[in-house]
Amino acid sequence: MDKRIKKAHTLIRKNFREKIVLDSLSRKVGLSKFHLQRLFKEEFGESPASFLNRTRLEYARHFLKLKSPHSMSELAAECGFSSPAVFSRAFTRHFGISPSLMKDRFLDDIRVMESLSQVQIVELPEFYLYYEATEMYAPDLQTSFQSARNKALSFGLKPTARNIGLMNHLSVHRQEKKLNYLAGVVLEGTVPMYYWEDIFVIPSGKYASFTTQYPRENFIQELTDLKYNWLDKSDFTLRELFALEEFSESLTMERTVYLPLIKR
Repeated sequence: MDKRIKKAHTLIRKNFREKIVLDSLSRKVGLSKFHLQRLFKEEFGESPASFLNRTRLEYARHFLKLKSPHSMSELAAECGFSSPAVFSRAFTRHFGISPSLMKDRFLDDIRVMESLSQVQIVELPEFYLYYEATEMYAPDLQTSFQSARNKALSFGLKPTARNIGLMNHLSVHRQEKKLNYLAGVVLEGTVPMYYWEDIFVIPSGKYASFTTQYPRENFIQELTDLKYNWLDKSDFTLRELFALEEFSESLTMERTVYLPLIKR
């Protein structure tokens, strides 16, 4: 995949709450507006503007299906819409159902695993991930982690030995197939803001944490299990829709998973 298109896709997913102007996006990736739109559509089957709108709507849909306590006004703002009315019209046009009706529906077709790993609530400090965008189940995932490490070193940054994968725009209902995962290395100390375009800032706060040795192909099922057997029965809900998985140094199957929490 063209690295410039890959970067454009990642920037939209990362900054979907903001107003993304095609002029600015094309400059950041080093393409003309015409070539950016043409190459992006060839690779992903939709324009950058369409992808941005769908990303916002999918993010809202995930929150609604997770029975988020957000009001419609809060959800509209959280997902980058200028007003609840604009959000409601766009959502209804895209999904054929209003956001309020979607929230009232109950998802009953998800199989829940019989066992649930021991869940702990932990406090994480803010830290920085230098990442390489890739696919969650890519066979060469280790190569992506090493690529992120090498790039960080080339910019004079200080990567630690910690390898953390980030599944952004987490969903237990629908999965993107392309560039749905960030293979990242944790950076030491603070990082100047001019590097932040290629960095994901992990916010401090409370996280649900559990250790797993299941094959990574079961990861989504484990998160589903966590939601229905622990999260829905707790005093917490997801603060944002992302999940972290921290690997051992050798990138073995054993890893620790973190999900950001907030009190209901």
